[in-house]
Amino acid sequence: MSQSRFLLVGCLVATSSFAQTAWAGPSLSREGRETSSKNVKMKQVPEAARKTLLAQAGNNKIRELEKKVVDGQTVYEIEIIVDGKETEVVVAPDGKLVRIKREGEPEQALVASLEGDRDQRRTFDVERKSLGLAGHNPYFPLTTGLKLHLTDGTQTVVFSVLDETKVVDGVETRVVEEYETRDGELIEISRNYYAIDKVKGDVYYFGEDVDIYENGKVVSNDGAWLSGMNGAKFALMMPGKPTVGDRFYLEMAPGAVERVEIASVDATIETPAQSFSNVVHAMEYDELDGGTSQKWYAPGIGMVGDDDMRAVKVELPTDSPGRQTESPGTGSR
Repeated sequence: MSQSRFLLVGCLVATSSFAQTAWAGPSLSREGRETSSKNVKMKQVPEAARKTLLAQAGNNKIRELEKKVVDGQTVYEIEIIVDGKETEVVVAPDGKLVRIKREGEPEQALVASLEGDRDQRRTFDVERKSLGLAGHNPYFPLTTGLKLHLTDGTQTVVFSVLDETKVVDGVETRVVEEYETRDGELIEISRNYYAIDKVKGDVYYFGEDVDIYENGKVVSNDGAWLSGMNGAKFALMMPGKPTVGDRFYLEMAPGAVERVEIASVDATIETPAQSFSNVVHAMEYDELDGGTSQKWYAPGIGMVGDDDMRAVKVELPTDSPGRQTESPGTGSR
C-alpha cells in the first residue's frame, strides 16, 4: 500500500483522547524492577518513541519526561493530565506502547511479549469461499462511490472506492484508488485490492499496483505487490470487530512487511471536515525500515487521518444520507 493508506492519521488534534491500553513493548512485569531513571528532553528520545509519546499526549501538556531502565529494558515515560487525572504513558524505544497508568484506575499493563511475536497474527482463520465483495466493515467500508480527501497542506491524497474489481490470488477484490499529489503535482497513483469476509466482516488486503510519477511521467512501480505472487500473502486490513490489543500483519510481501496494533476503539479526532468520535486508532509498524505511523478510522466513513494528514472532505455515495462533508475552501480532484 502506498505511504498514505486509506483515510486519516497524525497526532491527535484538539482532544484529550489517547490510546487506553498497550501491549507490544519489552517483556516487562506489571510493576517491573526499576534500576535507573533520569529526566530527558523530547529531542533526546528516539524518533519512533517520540512520535508515539506525542500522539498519546495529544493536546495535553507533558509535565515530565523520563528515561528509565525497567527489568533491564530501556523505556520512556511521560506524565500528563487527562480529564483531570494524572496519567503515565510508557513507550519502548521502537515506539511500541508498554504501559498506561491512570490515577485511580487499574494499571493497563503489557498484555503480550514481543518474544516470537506469538500473539501477532500472521495466518488468518478464513475460508476462501467466504472472501469477496459481499459483506460490510463499518471502519473500512468498500462502498462504491465513497471518496475521501486527506491533506496536511502540502501533500494530498484522494481515496476512491471504484466500481471496479480484480481477481487476485483467486479472490474477487474491490479496487480502491489512491491519487496522491504534493504541492499540486502528481506523485503517485495506486490501485489497492481488498476483499471482505462475508461471515465476520474482516477486510483483507491483497496487494496493490503502483505508478510513481515525476514531471507527469511514470518513473517506477516501487511498492507494488500481489498476493500469490513472489511469495506474497494477503493479510488483514481491518477486523470486523476490532478490539484493543488486537495485533495482526497488514502486509506480508517482498519489500513490504507491516504489522498493526489496535490502540483504541473509542478515540476522538478533529479534522477540517468534522469531529469524529468512536474512532479506531491503529498503530502501524514497518518491519523493514523500522518506521511507525498512526491511523484513525471513523465508523461509517473509514480512515479519516494518516499521520499529519486529516480528512478535509468526505463524499458518500449518492444514496447515502449526509452525502458530503467538507471544510470551507476545499476543492476536489
